[in-house]
Amino acid sequence: MAAVSGRRSLLVAAAAAAGVVVLDQLTKWIVRSAADSLPAWLFDHVGVEIVHNSGISFSRFAGHGAAVVVAVAAVILIVVALLPFVSPRYRLPLGLVLGGAAGNLIDRLAHGYVLDYLKLGPWPTFNVADIAIAAGAVWVVVLVLVPARARE
Repeated sequence: MAAVSGRRSLLVAAAAAAGVVVLDQLTKWIVRSAADSLPAWLFDHVGVEIVHNSGISFSRFAGHGAAVVVAVAAVILIVVALLPFVSPRYRLPLGLVLGGAAGNLIDRLAHGYVLDYLKLGPWPTFNVADIAIAAGAVWVVVLVLVPARARE
């Protein structure tokens, strides 16, 4: 698939961000609705359990709610401001990061914490927004490390 360019890539990034927010908030609503029957395990180390994360990745900075909200909001604003100026090839992965950050910020503002619920082996519990942030960040790193001509 050819790279999406120009104005269209901005729309694709915005749609990806919006899609991540909707999917993230929908899954969190489902998990909150099923809280009475959780945790639930599909296999020994794969399941759904509720964790209230007041920090960031791996619960770092837990208990620093206001500072975390300000930092996450600043990152969101910076990404939104820079998105029109970055190469179109970076826009979709940045849209994923943006959507994930926005999804988790909604939780922080509404509940004072982020709802994490996916448990996979030894990994800390995470959610759809975290997946989008990680996937977008890895994608950006790959794009930086692999020149555009080498991928074509």
